[in-house]
Amino acid sequence: LGSAAFGGSTLAGGAGGVVGLTGTTRIDLGGNIDTTGCLGDPAPGTANHGAGGAVTVNSAAKLLASRTITTGPTAGNITFSGTTDGSTDFLENLTLTAGTGTVTLTGIVGGVKKLGDIQIVSDAGLTTTNAVTAKSFTETAGTGTTSLNAITTTGAADTVGGAVSVTSTGAITAGTITSNGGVSTGVGRAAGGVTLNSGTVLTTGAINALGSAAFGGSTLAGGAGGV
Repeated sequence: LGSAAFGGSTLAGGAGGVVGLTGTTRIDLGGNIDTTGCLGDPAPGTANHGAGGAVTVNSAAKLLASRTITTGPTAGNITFSGTTDGSTDFLENLTLTAGTGTVTLTGIVGGVKKLGDIQIVSDAGLTTTNAVTAKSFTETAGTGTTSLNAITTTGAADTVGGAVSVTSTGAITAGTITSNGGVSTGVGRAAGGVTLNSGTVLTTGAINALGSAAFGGSTLAGGAGGV
């Protein structure tokens, strides 16, 4: 974290430090990361706010528990250059706050162990280059271009599908989105909802939001489709 400017001045707050992580075999993310720049004076506001430090995860990463990475409300990019996996399917959440920085997920996400809830709280551009598999996927307040590869939030067995919600004031281009209900051993499971809100142009791929079938031979209802 950067330090605050001296009270009564008009000076900028200190910038957050840059974080670069590299592991020859893998990076086990055992703690949260915060590189927020500090408030300038006068506060509040971002006019004199120190920039956040960029965070770059250069190697394959594994979440040992739910993790948050924040660079604060100002500039500070967050980049995962390798694959990203959880420890247990659908359990470990990943929350990213980049402010006016960008978020880039280059490698496959959830390819070995599916992530829990992925939430991009703020960004000025979001890119997922490869497939993402998670319990749910949310971009809350994008202000730049959003470009998504395939997003899958199909539920685990006997579990509803996860929601996909993407909101940006910029253009959104989405690949295939799949939020089907999980395979059922009883009543069918509902699909997760899909909501895409662009402030300019929205370009979609296929959207699959199918409820799952009730268990064979039963008289139970199938799952509802997503909206």
